[in-house]
Amino acid sequence: MMKKAIIILIALLLTTGVVVAKDVTDFKIPVEFSENTSDGVYIVPNGDDNPTFIVLKTDDTSDIDTNETGYRIYPTGETENTYYYVDEELGEQGCVEQIEVDGDKFLVFSTYSKGVEDPAYLGAALLSIQDFNSNNNVEPIKIF
Repeated sequence: MMKKAIIILIALLLTTGVVVAKDVTDFKIPVEFSENTSDGVYIVPNGDDNPTFIVLKTDDTSDIDTNETGYRIYPTGETENTYYYVDEELGEQGCVEQIEVDGDKFLVFSTYSKGVEDPAYLGAALLSIQDFNSNNNVEPIKIF
């Protein structure tokens, strides 16, 4: 009887550890974004054009494709459910995707600040998103 109770207790402890929800700080961020400025926000130290990597827990993405500024969003064409975005008014561009882990949804952004759309910056943003996906064994899901 004691063996049975110990086995049940061990199984209970192991399964409890598995269902712990993921937090924005639990993800492996691409190595170049080594400076953590706040929960879920990382930058490249001394990086030109403010490279920023953001992981944001969210339940609502309904307004991601509507904006009154010069904001545009379009598929990368390389990774399904990953999108380039350009906000000309704010001078930002990069990639965005949504992932789901343990029932929680997260938006993942790789952003660069530069006044005009630049394919090199968009490509770098896509590579950092793909690196993030590989490091965390996640796949992007449909945003809208």
